[in-house]
Amino acid sequence: MTNATEAVAPPRTPAARGAFTEHVSLLVDVPTKEFILGVASEVAVAAGYKFLRQGETVRDLLAEAIAARYAADPEAYVRQVLRGREILAVPADGAAPRPA
Repeated sequence: MTNATEAVAPPRTPAARGAFTEHVSLLVDVPTKEFILGVASEVAVAAGYKFLRQGETVRDLLAEAIAARYAADPEAYVRQVLRGREILAVPADGAAPRPA
């Protein structure tokens, strides 16, 4: 987890961030799933992958969206990252915050 007092850096691509340590699950509607599968299929064909890599596709799409939001409003991005850090510091049971 990131130190809560660490400066907020502009977003980087998933590959530039390196190792992945967190898992996010999400529910999507059928048209969104269809789109993700279509993008994953194109990426797989272009890269010569045997299997679709839906997780990588979702990460790339999220990275694009995050970069666009940062470009549109860097101050809001910083505020939102800092708030996210605050939320991550509180355990799910609402007990005292964990040290960052």
